[in-house]
Amino acid sequence: MSSGVVKGPLPRRAPCLAQPSRRPGHGRAQRLWCAASGAPGEEGERPAGSGPSVRPAPPATSPGFARRSALLGAAIPCCACVFCGGGGKAKAAAGASGGGARNTLYDSYFANAMRYGMDDYEAAISPIKSQLFGSLVGGLLGAGSTGSGGGGGGAPIKVLEVGIGTGPNFPFYQMALQQQQQQQGPGSEAESASAATGQRPIHIVGLDPNPEMLKFAREAATTAGFRLRQEPEAAAGNSGAGSGNSSDSTSGISNSSSGRAVEVSLVEGGAEALPFADGEFDGAVVTLVLCSVPSPTAALAELRRVVKPGGRVLLVEHVGAEPRSRPLLRLVQGALSPLQRALADGCNLDRDTLAAVRAAGWAPEVLAAPDQGWGQGLGRGAAVVAGSGGGGGGGDGGALRQFDLPGMSILAPHLAGVMVR
Repeated sequence: MSSGVVKGPLPRRAPCLAQPSRRPGHGRAQRLWCAASGAPGEEGERPAGSGPSVRPAPPATSPGFARRSALLGAAIPCCACVFCGGGGKAKAAAGASGGGARNTLYDSYFANAMRYGMDDYEAAISPIKSQLFGSLVGGLLGAGSTGSGGGGGGAPIKVLEVGIGTGPNFPFYQMALQQQQQQQGPGSEAESASAATGQRPIHIVGLDPNPEMLKFAREAATTAGFRLRQEPEAAAGNSGAGSGNSSDSTSGISNSSSGRAVEVSLVEGGAEALPFADGEFDGAVVTLVLCSVPSPTAALAELRRVVKPGGRVLLVEHVGAEPRSRPLLRLVQGALSPLQRALADGCNLDRDTLAAVRAAGWAPEVLAAPDQGWGQGLGRGAAVVAGSGGGGGGGDGGALRQFDLPGMSILAPHLAGVMVR
């Protein structure tokens, strides 16, 4: 009779094996633990007879960059994730003004969490981001082709991304540019050459308070085929940026796929005191940032300041549930927000971001989530200006949509769209 004792050493499973799991958040938790602990990964010890290790491929619908941390999702798998990009804007504002020091260890931990913990979220939001970036880029290129925004034919189209984090949005810029090129007709080599020399280049300025995030963002920009600038054009008066130094690891500007030159600058700074001049940018991007800034209204007002009239601002934010129609969910969000803020660098689960948008002077039309065709009403180019623009402050418009992101549990309520300055 067997005594039930296994003789010989037990095979030890490597803690970071990429094993599929049907439990929401379990895979993210495992990857996050591995990234934070430095435990052996796919190449660690494996049970005898097991197959070769395989690095998990990015989700089919995701560009392949993790965006936001899955901290609460790691601790409570039934809750999709707790994430905030540009997180810690309280620290950002203090650091930018010299009033406080950042915690390097926490910054590193949080940057790794955002880089390796948000595959599920990015896969879920990817179709929506694809449509929104198509709208943003289409509008900016349409305005650029008519010469609006000044600066001559060779002046770059400048886009500010606040809270760029680890850079998961770079592939969406790339895809949107490719779509624009395809819409312009078959691109011959001659057309590609003229595009490289005659079309206005795009300059993406990525802002984040966490220097550890920017390390991942540099890698993401290079992977997307964009060229990195060592010294950005910030408000310090050094408008002649772009010379860079030889230590800047740049990949050549990729024109083969999008037909347009793209450069990227990465800047440390906070959302509530943007280090840029008034009307400096043609457009802006803010995704999963307003949940963590101390004053989202101040951050949105700063965006109105630095984006020129007629410019477009892409917004994707998780928000608090409507208290009248979903009181229980809103109650749970409020109860978990203190833990969320501690784990996710200041993120709040129950922010009323739409109220902050309006308080900052923006006046977008608010659209309900449709049964199908999410992007309807958020069309490309000038069609995005479906908003009333009638709420004080002039011609601000655009459209935002309220919707639930499937599978995100307490983080499902979202607000997204493209606003027009």
